Amino acid sequence: MNKVALNKLQRELQRRERALESIEAYMDYMRPTGLKPFLYPPEPHHKVVIQRLENLAAGDVLKQIVSMPPASAKSTYCTVIFVTWLLAKFPDLSVVCVSNRKSLSEEFSRMRRNILNTKEWQALSGTSPASNSKSLERLGLDSGGVIYSLVALGTISGFRANLIVCDDAIKTAEQAASRQQMEKLERWYFQELRTRLSGKFRRELMIGTRWSGYDLTAKMLEAVEDDKENWNYLRIPLVADSDDDPVGRKKGEVLWPDQYPPDEVRNIQSRPEDYKTQYQQLPAIQKGEWVHPRHFHRANKIPRSLTMVCGIDIALTIGRGDFTCIVVCGVDANKNVYVLDLYRKQCSADLSCEVMLSLQKQHQFKHVFCDNDNNSKTWGQLLQQGARRTNVFVPLQLVPMANADKEVRAAALRAALLNDRVFFSPASWNADVFREMTEFPHGKHDDFVDALGLVLRRLPQISLPQLPLQQAPELQRQLVPHERGFALNGTIDELFDIRESDRKIWNKGRI
Repeated sequence: MNKVALNKLQRELQRRERALESIEAYMDYMRPTGLKPFLYPPEPHHKVVIQRLENLAAGDVLKQIVSMPPASAKSTYCTVIFVTWLLAKFPDLSVVCVSNRKSLSEEFSRMRRNILNTKEWQALSGTSPASNSKSLERLGLDSGGVIYSLVALGTISGFRANLIVCDDAIKTAEQAASRQQMEKLERWYFQELRTRLSGKFRRELMIGTRWSGYDLTAKMLEAVEDDKENWNYLRIPLVADSDDDPVGRKKGEVLWPDQYPPDEVRNIQSRPEDYKTQYQQLPAIQKGEWVHPRHFHRANKIPRSLTMVCGIDIALTIGRGDFTCIVVCGVDANKNVYVLDLYRKQCSADLSCEVMLSLQKQHQFKHVFCDNDNNSKTWGQLLQQGARRTNVFVPLQLVPMANADKEVRAAALRAALLNDRVFFSPASWNADVFREMTEFPHGKHDDFVDALGLVLRRLPQISLPQLPLQQAPELQRQLVPHERGFALNGTIDELFDIRESDRKIWNKGRI
């Protein structure tokens, strides 16, 4: 081999080494293929994403979230370029790529397959696509590596993976607005998708646009706050809104001006909800939208005459998950509700039953309300056993849920709060329940809202204490001294009018 050929070979080997070390160098190496993902050099925000992806590959982080606006090329870099670069670097890896619909999954798979079929990629990786595994759902390599292309919420079985790439798992705004759909997606991720992870590599990458305050990204970030997960979070907004912008922009500077010209930015900002959520990646809980804190009133004085009632939201887990919440309330003759005490704890069913029996003995509740669900039925049986043992009767009533979502079930509570008919006894727990109501329905917890909501839903069925009857002033004026006692000084018609007026006063307090 002559010197010229040797130098050319050395340069080629150096280019390949750099391409395997750096995603930008990999893009340069693949640019002669003419494939679209490699045609343009990365923008500044793409370089930030590239750095996070390289950290993920190196094991500096094991779980990475990338939140960026629509049409910012996040899928191209994370789902196509990164995945094919990683397989060139580690040709025996198994990768699962998830999209929100089949057509999108197939589109990304087709782009990856086109890359794997180039002579440049095969020279770089030292392998090639397996002849018997070239479908869009499963791209296999002769080296043993494989890329699975799946749809979110689809059936997953029969394979293992070293890397999960979840790209925009939410399909529509309607899906994102449904708490039940988001919880279903969360269960699918943790109970099905994540169980596919195996081997020493074990990485997770989540990419997407934020949709709501309880989307999958929100769940992961909540887990980080609770020290249950260890995700690295990269948020790149359309318009820089902080001094520590990850791209290094000044406040107010727009991301990728060629992609987002001024007219387009103004159009996006004219839709505040979309702008804040999908473009600024700030679907943080919209506090105060359900009920403004100005409607949270502490009681200056508790009436003496109250009908004592109780609302319960049951959780059967111990030390984790939701709270069991027992709300002690009193209802006055004007249908004002006073929240007098609160038991809220992650505890066993046995303990919550003992607490309920103690509260019943103390307050003599006329009504105890609980949702008619499986948890409450199980708990109710334990409560009955305890009631027979202690000879304490608890007037438990299971309230039908009617398949309504939590906002519908809490509508009566919201109406009462907005009409300033709910008062809270000053206590240390006030701050927690005020925060929960402020963040409802997007907050982390809603057990207090559920429990108190039961009381307000059944308020029309609660027997109210009677207003004290007051003698009408007109009748007092008709009593005059006479000999050794009093005499009525008025006509029959006048006395009749006074009696009717007295009835109106009494009835007014009961309606």
